[in-house]
Amino acid sequence: MCTGGQKRWHLARRLLHDDALPAPDRVARLLVLLYGQPLSRISRLRCADVTTGRDGVTVQLQLGTDAIQIAEPLATLLRALPVAASAGTARALTTPEQSLFPGRRPGRTGHPTTLANRLRRLGLEPRAARNSALLHLAEHLPGRVLADLLGLHIGTAERWSNTAGTRWMGYASSHRTVR
Repeated sequence: MCTGGQKRWHLARRLLHDDALPAPDRVARLLVLLYGQPLSRISRLRCADVTTGRDGVTVQLQLGTDAIQIAEPLATLLRALPVAASAGTARALTTPEQSLFPGRRPGRTGHPTTLANRLRRLGLEPRAARNSALLHLAEHLPGRVLADLLGLHIGTAERWSNTAGTRWMGYASSHRTVR
């Protein structure tokens, strides 16, 4: 029998490799499953939030104050966004301020409710998946790190750490700044 965590990892693996699904849906689902991102934040992501290193391979995603280095094959999926619109439309032009998940009208982001409905049709309940991801991440990261990486308020990150049953009290003192 699969546990909730095993189902989450199985779904994530499928999304990373299933080319039959559209790239925007795969990325949105993976951002919920792996990084606990709310759909309201996902829908506001811009091209400028995805950066490629000088090597042309390394991809970073800015969700919080610190960028997250994204591993393959998710990095390739992120580089493919936004999906090009048909030729001759205003949406065909890509700018740093353009949304990774554009809406139907040029210059507008996709709406979180529309994104949620698409994800539900594909078998993902966004809130439950986000909660599972945050709980898993809180088990492995101190609240301050979680807050900085994912753009969470420190109080929210600490509550997730408490819910996960982890204590990172010695984290700050064991990582003193050297002057």
